[in-house]
Amino acid sequence: MGVSNKTMAYTEVANILKYLEKEYKEKIPKEIIKYINENSLEYSMCFDKKGDFKLSEQAKEILCYLNLEYWCTEKEKKN
Repeated sequence: MGVSNKTMAYTEVANILKYLEKEYKEKIPKEIIKYINENSLEYSMCFDKKGDFKLSEQAKEILCYLNLEYWCTEKEKKN
């Protein structure tokens, strides 16, 4: 049985969150980080053949949500 796309997306996001600066991580509610971690796998980041980092579309959507909700200023949200 394979891993779902949703689980892979949470795994990718959890790995990115590990590398974020503390100030950004602290802006995300602990319950959300806990949920992401509970729904992810132990996993290393994925890179393509060129060595570029790649993310699934679902992971990009989750990161966009986190950015809009917790990292953007009100001025940035209006733009």
